[in-house]
Amino acid sequence: MSWIFHNRDTVLAGVAPWGDRAVRAHSKMAGNLAMYAAVILITFITGAANETTAIAGTVLLAARVLYAAVYVAGIPYLRSAVFATGQFAMLVYIWQIFAHYLAN
Repeated sequence: MSWIFHNRDTVLAGVAPWGDRAVRAHSKMAGNLAMYAAVILITFITGAANETTAIAGTVLLAARVLYAAVYVAGIPYLRSAVFATGQFAMLVYIWQIFAHYLAN
């Protein structure tokens, strides 16, 4: 179970462990970009954007920046908590889309 939370550092020739973590952080963030972009775009297209989504967007941006820094620093449990915070912000977007749809 602890493997899920730890850094899974692998040794690459000529690359420091933090450099390898930076590559993995970039890969994970790039992989999630399409999902985040789609949800945010749907929010704006449907007219569901409001003050709540503005706050969620700020939280999401801060969480993603902090996630990269924490991932590269190699702080395992904090990394999971920051990722969960970003995912919660995405759920707020999705909730606002459904609430807007049900209200109209």
